[in-house]
Amino acid sequence: MSVRGTANQVIFLLKNSGRETANPPVVFPDVRLVQGFTFSIWCKVRSTVPFVLATYSGTNGSQIIIGSTGTQWYMAARNAAVATSVVYFANVTVDRWAFIGLSKTDQIFMSFYGLQDPFETNPWERPITIEPTAVMEYPYEFDFDYFVVAAGLGNNISSLKFWNYALITSDIQIQAHRWDAQPSGGGQAPMWASTLRTPGDISSIANPYTSPRWGDGHAYTLVYPPNSLVFEQDDPAFMANTMPCPTWVYPITKIGVFPRIFYDLDQTPLITTTYKGVDFWEFEDRGSVSPVPHQFVGLVYYGYPYADNVGVGPSDTWGLYKDNLGAEVSNTSSPDYKFEPTTGVKIPAPIDGSTMYLWKYGAQFTWQAVTPQVEAARGNLAFLMLLATYIGYPTGVPALPAVDLAGLFAIQKGKATDTYNRGVEMKIPDPTIRTAYIGE
Repeated sequence: MSVRGTANQVIFLLKNSGRETANPPVVFPDVRLVQGFTFSIWCKVRSTVPFVLATYSGTNGSQIIIGSTGTQWYMAARNAAVATSVVYFANVTVDRWAFIGLSKTDQIFMSFYGLQDPFETNPWERPITIEPTAVMEYPYEFDFDYFVVAAGLGNNISSLKFWNYALITSDIQIQAHRWDAQPSGGGQAPMWASTLRTPGDISSIANPYTSPRWGDGHAYTLVYPPNSLVFEQDDPAFMANTMPCPTWVYPITKIGVFPRIFYDLDQTPLITTTYKGVDFWEFEDRGSVSPVPHQFVGLVYYGYPYADNVGVGPSDTWGLYKDNLGAEVSNTSSPDYKFEPTTGVKIPAPIDGSTMYLWKYGAQFTWQAVTPQVEAARGNLAFLMLLATYIGYPTGVPALPAVDLAGLFAIQKGKATDTYNRGVEMKIPDPTIRTAYIGE
């Protein structure tokens, strides 16, 4: 499920603005003679029209460029406004997935390349071979300005990764064939990793966390032109069929409503007490995880805990759930289920792609005993999202699960809402009209 653009070029732009406040910091390095870095991306060329795939730019106009002439792949360099060198490193093969990487060590830039073999009977059974293909010497230095990759009518892109150090060939061979950011014996994890499979994958999954400054660590600074992305049922075969793929899933939001769970307490308790928040949120299928994925690997629930108002806030914030049958699910006995300090918790019950959209996600808050009692600050959990991991193809098309469109409705006398079997209330035009169960 790769991404391409409906426009001539759709630019994904990454800058350093504010990223030093991320946790951990996500800072793209300046080009210095002693500084190393690596970035990689998968690309399928759809036509012989020339295009620029990736550009690493400096504030003075200096650039390192990866592009296609239509027939050849090249890396090029500019020192301010002056073009200094161009090196061709592979022939372009139309309609075949190619892995393209660039690694900088001191003043040497090395390209890496690998091509998916269409004559392989089962191309998903084994990884392709990644090899260094060309070297370019660039003895100049410049301050980082922005890093961009481009999708367009002429190319599909998938799985962008960036490391703040130079990878060696053996590390790249391993890292090239993974969606996720785990090194798995191949050097360090990348600083940034975006699978680029569905709309939820525009953000990074390299260092998952949530905070009021989510964008500093995750979001692209800009996708331009907006609303010009197309997600296609196409992927590098080995990764799509064998490797776990993480993806962000977001809550169902209402206009003017901020996804937040809270609990107001007047005074701290005399004995340590955990209070259940009354609000629950559901998450929606935005094409990221099929309701029945090939193989569901795991789910992490993310939320940012904080206290507001004057007083003593909660010491711990825990997950609280209603499963697909409406039963409450809770566990406050293990730090695995507590949002502090990592902002992510495990789900204390079996859950997979077929049920995750039917669950409701909430929170509960623990206040420590204080004698004598003092004023309590309100406990909050906000900036909610899920990190789902699975092996298989996403749908790429946002949709509600079919079960959400079926069920029994009943009118409670004197009420202005229908009550759905899963506890969801839906407004009805005239509550005085008698309504039978569907099927009666």
